[in-house]
Parts: sequence; structure tokens; C-alpha cells
Amino acid sequence: MQSSLTTQTESFLTKGLMPALLATAILSLGTASPALSGDKENNPHIFPPQSDPYGKSYGDWGGEWWKWVYSIPADHNPITDPTGAFGSLNQSGPVWFLAGTFGTTVERTIAIPEGKGIFFPIFNYFNDYPCPDSTFHPAPGQTLEAFLAAGAAAFVDQATALAVQVDGVELHHPFNYRAASHLVTFTADPSWLALDACVTPGQPQVGVSDGYWVMLAPLPKGEHTIHILATADQFRLDVTYHINVGTPPHIAPPDHKAYGKTLTEWLETYWRWYYTGADPAQSKVRHVQLMPLPAGDYVSGTGTPTDPALYRGSLEITLAPGTPFVLPEFAWISERYNNGTPDDVPMDDAVALAGAHPVLTIDGLTVLSDENKAAFYVPVTPFDPILVYPAPSSYGSIAALSFQGVGIVGRPLSEGVHVIHLYEPLIIPAGAFYLLPEGLGLIYDNTWTITVAKPPHGDRDGDDQH
Repeated sequence: MQSSLTTQTESFLTKGLMPALLATAILSLGTASPALSGDKENNPHIFPPQSDPYGKSYGDWGGEWWKWVYSIPADHNPITDPTGAFGSLNQSGPVWFLAGTFGTTVERTIAIPEGKGIFFPIFNYFNDYPCPDSTFHPAPGQTLEAFLAAGAAAFVDQATALAVQVDGVELHHPFNYRAASHLVTFTADPSWLALDACVTPGQPQVGVSDGYWVMLAPLPKGEHTIHILATADQFRLDVTYHINVGTPPHIAPPDHKAYGKTLTEWLETYWRWYYTGADPAQSKVRHVQLMPLPAGDYVSGTGTPTDPALYRGSLEITLAPGTPFVLPEFAWISERYNNGTPDDVPMDDAVALAGAHPVLTIDGLTVLSDENKAAFYVPVTPFDPILVYPAPSSYGSIAALSFQGVGIVGRPLSEGVHVIHLYEPLIIPAGAFYLLPEGLGLIYDNTWTITVAKPPHGDRDGDDQH
């Protein structure tokens, strides 16, 4: 069996109080949910602060937002992300969360599916507990929730200016959108310990959030620009978001026959090329580029579900203008052997899809994530005929019998330099797949720098768009 994942196998705390200043947005909508009505602040497409959008209060959604933030590793977190590349991590359900910064200036590009409510703080704070080796405790007779709420409120009270613009339209009276949560139970990714001294890695603990929040009704399909300014005491953020709502423009829809083949057909073509030597001279089918994969270097980790092995790679590629490309994000290959090992049984599609968490960005725009990966997933597909390898592998495999996984067909990029980045965790829990009784943990962090330029003497491939 082969696991092919497109490559190779400031402390800001005071007594555990965590500020998070977040930039984001309000926009005029073409349509609005029947539950919405114009509020007293003349923001007709925003759920009123006292409402319960999507079944939760503003304060409850604030708690859910912090659970989401803490669930994501600190070094790939939407709050610390300078480009928007990780804004799609761990998104699910009817509401899409937007993250901001800890008080810096950033410009981000993200994609959001149609039909999603959008929830974000303009300025907020989270007070988590307990803090080891600290005198940070409730007073006698004071409840833990009241104690934490008072600490969070003390920070949020320091906000001096809040401003939100979307496509030039300003949010009216943002200070009327304040809401606090009740006691929130969360579990932080272990990497957060480097940022938050109160985190107990991997263990449930509690906190209270407070801040200025907005729940926006689904935005219309298309491009939008959001600009946020917020200040509080010594904190200042200036954040610009470029948001694409709907199908990202850089990739072909998965249900289309793009450039003469379906997505399944393109991925089968890709893996036949890859596992028969990946000859660069054979890397084009008509004028569609089969994208090579970085060799990658091992960085850290033991390869278990709780300590994934991290591999990092990069490639520089030149393409002619008008060149589409095929790029798989994850594949599981079932194999045949010459050493008496039985043929692999494919992984259950549900296990494979749940275990892979691709975040693929093109020029900073997220085009593939947990949110839409199911649409780009190809279930178990037999190779017909089977794919015989040029030589046996080091562990005795001689042919590929089937493949399954996620991939995209990229539309031609404009002339110039482009960056494609893939952050791909694959986490298979122990016992989920018979070939991996102890489970598996891999993370691939790969970057392609692509220069699109006309070949010498003006030669170029034809642009065959279907």
C-alpha cells in the first residue's frame, strides 16, 4: 500500500488573559434570510445582537469561535496567518468563522462557500483557566464563571475605536454588538502552550469570552473587500480581507469534464504517469500539465496520530501561458506484491475522506479545504488494466490495483509568478484501517512557485478550454 500525499513519504499573556483582535466584515446582500430584519443600527443584513442566529446567541457563538481557534495548531492558525492560507482549517456547519490578528497589519485572501453565515469578532478577549503556578484564582465566594467574565470584560472595556467597511459600506454603531459567553469548555492543540501559559495541552479546560461580534447573513457570490481598524490601549490592528464567495476561480468544478476528461479520469491519468516513472518528457497530456511533486525533507514527528511526521518540500516550475494542470492533494494506492503478501484491500472511503485535511491555496486564495474536499474526492477506482510498476518497490509491491483520493484540475494561470501551497495533514486513527492498526499521522507542507511565461521564439501550446 502507498499513501501518496502529493509528495514524500511574543508572549501576549498576562495572568492567562488572551486578547485577539479580529478584522472582518459587513456587506450589502442581494438576498437575506427570512429571519433577518433591519435592526435599529440600520444594518439590515446582520443578525441583531440580541437574536439567536443559527440556533445560538452571539455569546454562545463567541465560545464556539474560541473552540475553533484553539483546535488549530498555533503555527498554522488563522489568527497568526499573514495571507489567509489557513482560514479554511476546521470549518464546518452553517457558519463560517473569520480570524483576525493579535494586533498587527495583514492582508488576507480567502474563499467562502455560498450560503454560509459569517461570524467574527471585531475586538474580543478570552480568559482561560486554570493557570499553573499562578495566583490567578477566584476570590472566596466568587464563582469561576463570574471571575473569568470580570477579567475578560476588563480587557474588552479598553476598546477605543472599532471600524468595519465592506466594499466601502461602513458598519453602523459597532459598539452595540458586544456579547459575552458563559463558561466554555475547550481543548487546545498542544502547540498553543507556547503562546498561552494557561493551556493544558490536549486536556479539556474552561474559559469565558467577551467582545464585539457580528453574525452576517450569507454574502452573495462574487468578490468582496473588507477593511477593519480596531484599537484598544496599546493594541492596533489594520486588516484587509479579499473574499471570494462561491467556486474559487482557479480550479475547474469537480463535476465538469474539464479539458476533455472528468476529474476521475485525470487522476487516473496522473497516477499512471507518476507510478511509471514520472518522466518529465511525458508530463503533458495534450496541453494539460501533470504537476510534479516535491521530494520533500523530513522535519519532525514520529508518524503517529498524536505526533504526525512533518515533511516539507518545494519546487520551481515554468509553464507556458494557457496551460491547465492536474494536482492531486491526497491519494491512497492499493497494491499487489511479489513476496507472498496478499493484495491490499482499499481503505474505506469514509475513513480516507475523514482522515485527510487538505488546505490548498493559489496566490493566497484557499481553493480546497475540509469544507469542499468531499466534492473533489474520487472514491475507490480500480486501474483497468492494473498499473504495473517498472520495477518492484523496496517492500515488494509490483503493481497498483486501485486509487482513491482528492485532487483538482487547475485552470490556466495568468502570465507572471504564482505560488501554490498545500498543507495536508493525514490522520488515520488507530483501528480505523486494518493495514494501520496503530494509526498514522503525516503532514505534508509543500510549495510550488510557478512562472507562467511564453517559451522562447514565441512558441506556445494552444489554449483548449472545455
